[in-house]
This record gives sequence, C-alpha cells and structure tokens, in this order.
Amino acid sequence: MKQIMFGEQYVIPETPIETMTLCLRLLSYNIEEVFTDLRVDAIEAMALVEATVTEIEDDEFSSFYFDLHTSFLEKDGLKFEKVLDQFYFNVAARNAKNIVKRSHSSEEYFELNADDRSKVMGLIAEMRQLVQDSTTFDDAHRRRILKRIAKIEDEVLKAQGNFDTVLAGIAEIGETLGQFGKDVKPLTDRMQEIRKVTQSKTKGTNQLPAPDEPRKLPAPEDDDKAEDECGED
Repeated sequence: MKQIMFGEQYVIPETPIETMTLCLRLLSYNIEEVFTDLRVDAIEAMALVEATVTEIEDDEFSSFYFDLHTSFLEKDGLKFEKVLDQFYFNVAARNAKNIVKRSHSSEEYFELNADDRSKVMGLIAEMRQLVQDSTTFDDAHRRRILKRIAKIEDEVLKAQGNFDTVLAGIAEIGETLGQFGKDVKPLTDRMQEIRKVTQSKTKGTNQLPAPDEPRKLPAPEDDDKAEDECGED
C-alpha cells in the first residue's frame, strides 16, 4: 500500500511494528510542521499508529499512544514531542530486538573494558563528525541523529550500558541508509561496529550471530515511477 505523508510517497511496510516505526519517525522528523498547515499528514500518520497499536495489543504501546493522542488533540507541542521521543525509542528498540533475534535472557546490559570503551568512543566521535559535515540531512534530521548518538554515548560511559539504546540506534540509523542510500553508508558502518562491540559484551546476545546490515524501512518512491505504477493498476 502506498501513501503520501509530509510531501513524500511511501510504501507502507507489511509488519505493524515497522509501520509504527515509519509513522513515528515521520512525525519526529516533521515535528515543527505537525501543528501547522500539514496537520492533515500528521492526522494520517497518527491514524496508522493507532491502527498498529490496536493490532499489536501491547499495553506499553497503548499507554504511549494515549498520551501522544491526548497531547496532539490538545495541541500541546512540548508534551507531544516529549512523548513522541519516548514512544519512538521504545518502538525502535523493540523492532531492532526482533531483527537481532536475541535470546529471552533478562540481562540487557553491556560492560566495556577500557580498550572497548575507547574504541566505541572513537567511533561515536567519527559518527558525530560525519553527521555534522553531511549535506545530505536537513536540520531536523541532523538533530534527531545527533540526539540518538548522544544517548548511545551516555550508555557507553556508564559502568553498565543499556543495550536497548544501541538497538534503537541501529534501527534509526539503519533507516537513514534506506532513505538516503550509499551517501550515509560510512555512518551506518560505524554504527554496526558499535553494535558488534557492545553486543559481544552483553549477556544473552553475544553467542548469537548479528545481522550483516541493519533492517531498512522503504525509502520514498520516485514520483515518476510511482505515477507509472499507479497508471498500471
């Protein structure tokens, strides 16, 4: 199924969790336009999120959506952005967990030695520089990725870092590869290196093979190609 949201045409993913991730990502990247003239696009994205929440039947997601929907109706931009950020983080992490196919261990924390921490901090510095120097991203997208990198850095500096934060980074930065292609591959390559190091130090995951590439959501289709396909239907 194809749908135009925020001026771009997207193919809606087949699985509910990926559809939810896509819609929350679009709301986040277009946060400054949610309560303006593009409100109709936000309404459509919110409707898709509601449909996927209903299909998944997850209490945590339902609670997030209730707060998100309430702040949307009340036009409370600050609360909406705060809830959206928390909601997106949890959905992206859950999506990444499904991709990695980790075990049912309750242990989700990594412990890095000095050498590993130094290596990961170096990769983080390189990622931050790549994002800041890139002409591919608009300001909103750049801020979003830098914020995600900062969250990963926070966990790396802890004695026990939350691996879910890394998984969320894989999901989000993997999406940039799907959207912008090879121009951002150096960024996703470094994210994969961080994942390898932290996963190897996380109980319950270090015995499992990790994916070679992060799962990527569909990129916007070319308008001419989309029109040709619509004409064939």
